[in-house]
Amino acid sequence: MPFLIYSRISKAQTSLTQIIACKGPPIVPLTGVGAIQRVSIEAGETGDIVRMDNHITFHRQGVTELRSIHDGAPPRIDFSTPGSIHIRPASSSHASSWDTPVGLTLVSLEPRFIRDHAADLFQQDMSSFSFRPMIGVKDEFLWQLGMKLDAQSSTVDPPRAFLESVMATMAMHLASTAGFSQHPVQARALSRSALRRTKEFVDANLSANISLSSLAALTGLSIYHFSRQFSREVGVGVGRYIQQRKMQRAAQLLVDRQLSIADVGEAVGYSDPSSFSRAFRSVYGVPPNTFRRVRR
Repeated sequence: MPFLIYSRISKAQTSLTQIIACKGPPIVPLTGVGAIQRVSIEAGETGDIVRMDNHITFHRQGVTELRSIHDGAPPRIDFSTPGSIHIRPASSSHASSWDTPVGLTLVSLEPRFIRDHAADLFQQDMSSFSFRPMIGVKDEFLWQLGMKLDAQSSTVDPPRAFLESVMATMAMHLASTAGFSQHPVQARALSRSALRRTKEFVDANLSANISLSSLAALTGLSIYHFSRQFSREVGVGVGRYIQQRKMQRAAQLLVDRQLSIADVGEAVGYSDPSSFSRAFRSVYGVPPNTFRRVRR
C-alpha cells in the first residue's frame, strides 16, 4: 500500500502504514491512484521518513506548532491551523513534530498517477516531474477537493469512481501549479463503440464498486480525459451515471418481495443498508421501503 501516515522510524524508506496514537476510519486504498484516510493524532513526532508517494495533508482541526525538516535543510517552525495544507513529495526526506492533538485528512497520490496526468495535459516528458515540499499552503480549490475526499472516504461503501475522479482533478491541479508551461492537449473523442463498451461493462458489474480506472482502460483514454468526454457525451459524470444505473436495477429488484431491502442493496454493491437507502433516495426522492410500498 503506497501510503505512509506517521512512523517512528529512522532513515527508512517504506510504503507501509504505521500510525502513532492515531484514531480514525480505515484507510481507503485505490490501487494505481493512492489512498485516503481521516485521522485524529495526539501530539508526537516522526523519525526520518522517505516517502514513496506524494503526500498531501489537510489540517482540519486544532492549532499546533509544527516543527519540520525536509531533505536535511535547517528546521522550520510553523503554526499549523485549520485550512492549512502540507505537500510532501515522493522520495524526499522528512521529519516533523507537533505539540497538540490535530485532526487531519491524509491523501496519497502515487508518483506515476500524477506523472501520467501531467504528461496527458502538457505536451512534454514528465518522467522527472516532482514537487517541492510546501508547508502551510492556503489553496481554496485544493482544500475543496480534499474535503470532498474526506466526506466520501468516511462513508461505508465509498464510491470509487468518484474518489478517483476527484484525485485525478487534484493531480492536474498540482501539476498545473508546479511551474510548468501549459500546452493543453486536444483530447481524443470517446467513440460510440467505446461508450457502448463502457455502458455494457457498468451494467454487467452493478454489484461491484466500479473504478474509474477500469472504465478508462476500456476506452484507451486517461482517467482525466475519459471523465471529461463521458460527461460531455452522456450529460452526467461517471460516478453519477454508475449510481443511477445501480438504483435503476435496485428499483427493478424491489418489485420482488422475496428479497429484503438489504438483499437488494447488496445486489447493487451496497453492504450497508443506510448507504443504499441514501443513494436510492438521491435518485428516486424516496427511500427503498417507501418506493416498494408505493409500487405495491
